[in-house]
Amino acid sequence: MLPRYYFTLIFLLLTVGLAAQSNWQSAVITTSDGEQLVGKIDDRRWGFRIRQLRFRPAGSQEVQRLFIPDLKSFTVANRQYVVQDLTVNSSPRATRELVKPERKSVEQSPKAIMLLLEGPVSLYSYVDEQSNTHFFAQKRGGEITYLEFGRYLLDQEYSKTYYTEPDVFRDQLIDLLRDCPKLELEISRVKYRQEPLIKLFERYYACSNERATYELPRTEGGWSFGIDAGVVRSTPDYGEIAPGAIFFSGLSSTDPAAGAHLTYRFSGLSGDVAVRLGVWYESFEVTKSVPLTEDSSPNIRSSQEYFFNERSIHFQLGPEAILVRSRFPVVLETAAHYHRILDYRESRFNQRIENGMITSTGLAYDFANTNAFSLSFGAGVIIGPGRITLRASATRRVYDTFVLNLYRVGIIGSYEF
Repeated sequence: MLPRYYFTLIFLLLTVGLAAQSNWQSAVITTSDGEQLVGKIDDRRWGFRIRQLRFRPAGSQEVQRLFIPDLKSFTVANRQYVVQDLTVNSSPRATRELVKPERKSVEQSPKAIMLLLEGPVSLYSYVDEQSNTHFFAQKRGGEITYLEFGRYLLDQEYSKTYYTEPDVFRDQLIDLLRDCPKLELEISRVKYRQEPLIKLFERYYACSNERATYELPRTEGGWSFGIDAGVVRSTPDYGEIAPGAIFFSGLSSTDPAAGAHLTYRFSGLSGDVAVRLGVWYESFEVTKSVPLTEDSSPNIRSSQEYFFNERSIHFQLGPEAILVRSRFPVVLETAAHYHRILDYRESRFNQRIENGMITSTGLAYDFANTNAFSLSFGAGVIIGPGRITLRASATRRVYDTFVLNLYRVGIIGSYEF
């Protein structure tokens, strides 16, 4: 058993090591002094506030750290960023953390904002430390304007929270796009999100028969293949058991497992969503022995014995989504599992040893090639082409004489090719 654990541990370590590799992409940087630097940036597709860049000048392997306040702009992997000292509404947006309008807070600092669309009026985005997205607009040749958005507490009654979202950013858009009056109704309904705002600006360009001179490169979708391995803790629990059967509690087993998967990631603005199809093999064994005291003779030993073994292949299908974009993005996954059970054996019995003679009485089950369904949920961290995921699943099986609830919790390492 130990070599299998060592193999799993080595695989996880290799996965983390490979996943931690850098992602160097061609880049051009303009410093605040006007100096232009050409080379490569360790591209992390930042979905959070960028504080510094890891930069490697062309023709050199030396890695430099460039801090955002010292930069004017930079381009990496065809994405464009502008650095300016900007103010944003830093009031919380999470429902449970909302504040009254009079407690509104703002934050000012040099920020690297990402260009989404460039045209008569350009659109930028920025994500703060709380994962709140902020948008900015800039008329051609003009100053960058913060499209202010806020969510404020009105009242709390029992378990309900009442809040308001003032139309400040919509009023700003009506002013910025006023030379296209037919958009006023759409502006009054537009959501403070990237996709609706991009579509609004594109329709504004069409008003004057113009097109965007720059568009944020779309995330390319498509299929990828990956391998998985990890350690899974399995816990059987019983809702109903046959009359007279011996009841056991505190059962569990920790065993390695492995599999492979295909992932289809959607393109464009839906690039953080994917569908995952996987095959997963598990083999685990649960044993437990409970000694019994025999008062009649010291030469008699008796115990209650439990044995559970299962080998199964799981076919998995379900969505996953990147929830928090950071250097190590956070991903949430869920899947439906169809289990093809290759072998299932269970026994629970009394064992009595007297003068070297063994006597066993109890129940044994042997159900081969049966099937089951389950649901799993997981959350993980993506590190380059790899990830570490904590995954949990539950299965309920109803047999003629008992009900088996099987719970699994695992730590899974994956690597995408």
